[in-house]
Amino acid sequence: MSYPHSETKPTLYNAVICPYAQRAVIALNESGVPYEKVDIDLSNKPAWYPQVNPEGKVPALRLNDGRILIESLLIVEYISETYPQLKLMPADNFEKYQVRLFIEYMSNKVTPHVYGIIRAKDAEQKEQTYQKLMDGLKFVNGKFTEFSTSSTGPYVLGDRFSVADIACIPFIDRMDAVFMLIGSKRFSELEGLERLKAWADACHARKSIAPSRCDLDVLVERYKAFR
Repeated sequence: MSYPHSETKPTLYNAVICPYAQRAVIALNESGVPYEKVDIDLSNKPAWYPQVNPEGKVPALRLNDGRILIESLLIVEYISETYPQLKLMPADNFEKYQVRLFIEYMSNKVTPHVYGIIRAKDAEQKEQTYQKLMDGLKFVNGKFTEFSTSSTGPYVLGDRFSVADIACIPFIDRMDAVFMLIGSKRFSELEGLERLKAWADACHARKSIAPSRCDLDVLVERYKAFR
């Protein structure tokens, strides 16, 4: 069985609701390289998709020569290394460590609680998970001064947009959908997160990120199914 792909440019297998797939979209948009996008319905995956990724996950990136990349962070790093002129990954080894550490903080302190709120079994568990999320956001907010080498730049590394920004912003993008489901304040209305909100605003202003975002109503409807 064949599967859809471009013969002349990379093909990204994407799902607009998936934050991990959004990472790959942003990185490709930053590269400026033309690519074809094939949208995958994660609730009804096409029969041919295991040929692309036997694990059934998105994103997957088919290169021009037919080789296929999987796992979002590995795809983002591949793009950053293939197009070093973008400087998405710092040349300095310590700064590379900082990029990966910031992603680790977001992955451990924030991401699990975003989806934990949706899957909470009762009001008490939901409130506990919400508090863990708030604590995680405040923790990450406080880390910007440690990672930024510029006092004025808005990104994780100050004035340099990097893999850290690409990897983390998709999860902030899904906050409002979660908060709408539980009747909480919007992300922009939360207090004590000024640096984090300034970072999100700067990311959203980039031409690579704006078209990668999923419509809020679509996210809300999909997350309702997780409850």
